[in-house]
Amino acid sequence: MALGRLANYSDDLAETLVQNEVLPQLVYSLSEQNRFYKKAATFCLRAVAKHSPQLAQVSSHSPQNSQDQHDKTNLCKSCSCPTG
Repeated sequence: MALGRLANYSDDLAETLVQNEVLPQLVYSLSEQNRFYKKAATFCLRAVAKHSPQLAQVSSHSPQNSQDQHDKTNLCKSCSCPTG
């Protein structure tokens, strides 16, 4: 819940969550946790996604592995693929 509130506060903090690869960890653990965790995790994802289209796209595309990720420091701005 605290991560979601930080991300909700400013786009810089939301971008920091993306750069530190917090979102994939949230998504991977959704299937294993209870409903309270799921609610907090989805709040965090929503808080990140609301700041810009780039953050929304990054938060909606959870990478499968580190080889599959785009350069998160640029938030897919330099990517020309359909998902980035």
